[in-house]
Amino acid sequence: MKLTQNMTKHFLRTLFIFAVLPSLLILSCKKDDPIPSPKAEFTYEVQNNGFVRFNNQSVNNTKSIWNYGDGESDNLLEYDTDHIHRFTRNGTSQITLKVTKDNLQDVIVKSISVNTVNGTLLVYRSFPRGMVGI
Repeated sequence: MKLTQNMTKHFLRTLFIFAVLPSLLILSCKKDDPIPSPKAEFTYEVQNNGFVRFNNQSVNNTKSIWNYGDGESDNLLEYDTDHIHRFTRNGTSQITLKVTKDNLQDVIVKSISVNTVNGTLLVYRSFPRGMVGI
């Protein structure tokens, strides 16, 4: 009988040491902080002749993908914060900024109005026959 009690105590002690105690330690450990998600944000300033200065204020991203709504786009790295894009027509454009980091992403869309594009200027090296220079 005493042998059975000793075996039971030994079994319970072993179970506690190798099963219960490690489980408690694992459950009590603080989980790693999650990877911060990227957050897309930008400001812009409309300038003369259709130029717009964009300032990427996104955080926690490694890549920025810009779509200017005029058929043009740019792929920039996180340290490329300021850049300029030239619009060739006056009007409203939907600007889309998609930022990524690992498998995470965020997108922001802003509508901007550009009314600083001047008329088209044709420059000739020489005047065509019959055309008089000013």
